[in-house]
Amino acid sequence: MLVKPVTHLQDEETRNHIEWIYEQAQGKVISLSAAPTATVPLLEADEVGKYGNDIYWRIGNTILKFSSDSQITVS
Repeated sequence: MLVKPVTHLQDEETRNHIEWIYEQAQGKVISLSAAPTATVPLLEADEVGKYGNDIYWRIGNTILKFSSDSQITVS
C-alpha cells in the first residue's frame, strides 16, 4: 500500500490517528503458538495468523487455512 507521509501534520493527535489507520489498512499477521481450532480459534474476526507454513484467516465464524508447499527466503 502506498502511504502519503503525515510528518507535516502539526497536530500530533491527528497524525497518530492517520498513522493508525494506515497500519490497520495494511493488516498485520499474527505469529500463532498453535494452529487454530473450532474450540480454540486464537484469532478474532478479520485477523490473519501464521503457524508453521500455514496462514489462517478468520472471517466471521469461519477460519480459512492456506497451506504452502514451498517458501522463499528473502535475504
